[in-house]
Amino acid sequence: MRTGRAVPWLLAAGLGLATVLWSTPAQALGGFRADGAVRIYAPPRGSAQNPAFSPDGKTVLFTWFHLGYDRGVAGLYTIPLTGGQRARVLDEVGHHSVAESGAVWSAAANRIAFASDRLGTDAIWTIAADGSSLVQVTAPTVPSTHFRAASQSPGGQWIAFEAVADLPSGGQQGTIWKVKSDGSGLTQLTSDSGSDDREPNWSPVANAIVFERTALGMDAWNLYVMAVDGSGVQAITSSGSDTDPSWSPDGQSIVYSSDQGGMLPHPAIWMTAAAGGTPQRVTWMDTRADDLPSWSPDGTAIIFESHRAAATPAPLWRIAAPVAPPPPADCPQCWHPPLKVEWQWQLSSPLDPSVPAQVSGMQAFDIDLFDTDAGVVTALHAQGRKAICYIDAGTWEKWRPDADEFPSSVLGLPNGWPGERWLDIRQFSILTPIMQARINQCAGKGFDGVEFDNVDGYTNATGFPLTYAEQITYNVWLANAAHAANLSVALKNDLGQISDLLPYFDWELDEQCFTFQECDLLLPFINAGKPVMEVEYALATSQFCPLANAMNFNAMKKHLALDAYRVPCR
Repeated sequence: MRTGRAVPWLLAAGLGLATVLWSTPAQALGGFRADGAVRIYAPPRGSAQNPAFSPDGKTVLFTWFHLGYDRGVAGLYTIPLTGGQRARVLDEVGHHSVAESGAVWSAAANRIAFASDRLGTDAIWTIAADGSSLVQVTAPTVPSTHFRAASQSPGGQWIAFEAVADLPSGGQQGTIWKVKSDGSGLTQLTSDSGSDDREPNWSPVANAIVFERTALGMDAWNLYVMAVDGSGVQAITSSGSDTDPSWSPDGQSIVYSSDQGGMLPHPAIWMTAAAGGTPQRVTWMDTRADDLPSWSPDGTAIIFESHRAAATPAPLWRIAAPVAPPPPADCPQCWHPPLKVEWQWQLSSPLDPSVPAQVSGMQAFDIDLFDTDAGVVTALHAQGRKAICYIDAGTWEKWRPDADEFPSSVLGLPNGWPGERWLDIRQFSILTPIMQARINQCAGKGFDGVEFDNVDGYTNATGFPLTYAEQITYNVWLANAAHAANLSVALKNDLGQISDLLPYFDWELDEQCFTFQECDLLLPFINAGKPVMEVEYALATSQFCPLANAMNFNAMKKHLALDAYRVPCR
């Protein structure tokens, strides 16, 4: 039981067919990160950057910078996703040939789009994947303009790219253009005089282009989406540090790099809906800068480059792509508490049922599953009251009757309460049968709802590298399983995931939002017509009740032991 918030938390000259240079045995991939990422390639020298998938997802294209991160001559190479021999596509003495991440390798023609200065200035080119048939697509039409960052449309007929002009003031300004792969149809797509637009990436469903934009002369990049004719430009992120976008294979999501406006010490990989929304973090290594992500064609993996500092070489990594959660389970038979509800939260025994008169015709008791028998629930129902069962879904409690069903492999660090240890929620096949049995017991005793505790392990020191996405997956399962048993379900704390979990949960139970000054994060529940139950332990009622009432919270003061003591705010 947790009562009170836990404390958080080589140069190959010439042009020609692909040439094998050296190999990386699969068993030598080595490198597993705490966030689940696996290293797929690290060059013996220089830096491997800008990874992109082949159309079949079996091969990775990347740019090798010979002297280090963004340093020296650069060439194009491929390597099998599972490791093996690295092969040269194009690498010429004294020149830079650079492909970006994302949609650069066309399935229709099996050609790669890239930028190269092989004729003196940056222009867009294409090349067959075997290194043959090099074709120049563009040449700069204005002096001091660099054409870079090529991205192909799904059929390979069009290429989007950035045109970066050197300004008289000494700065640069980028605009987004498109051109047919035969060099015809050159069209400017963005032309905002006050903006600097870079890194376009063409959607795999052909109807949109994502790019990054900042105000001219500034370094505050956000992501924008537009139609392929340049119309309908719409911002989809706003942190001011969002770069390197590319698409999911279904065109519904975008993966990118960001330090969230300086909130992180280094950029991480994030994803967001193509229409915008709450970003979801994908990689979790604050000691490394993760950049230039690409999504696999089958949607299961994301590859990216990662380095410790700007001057250090970057190997390539792969991490499992977040899986979209299932839709919320309908529960027409569930109890849906009103916004205003008189309630009691008592996890000590025996239960004291003496709560003041009912409010809004409803009254609820949140009580322990194992310590409460069906007769108590029946008695509460006879009094016109609802019963909610408390289940700890995120930590192991050694005194519970089913404690022996948890293998040691799922037990993590102590969570600060005697006899409790965090659970490895990634071990789905082990934990969900145990939790399902608890849910069945809750329903079998006649309870009307369930409170799952400790469902924010990803923000705590659990001993496991739990991610935001893994927590979402687990919490969504809990909510849907509860609804399948006709139980109303509360989200316990976990304020950082409310935007994603709100559709799945019927109400919120929060501890100490006034103490931690984070109550505004709970308002999405109120705005959705779903109640907020809120508890303070240390504050005097005069310090939080007036504001709690104004926010329409069902707040009260409780002892940390969660005994029968309560002082409701209304």
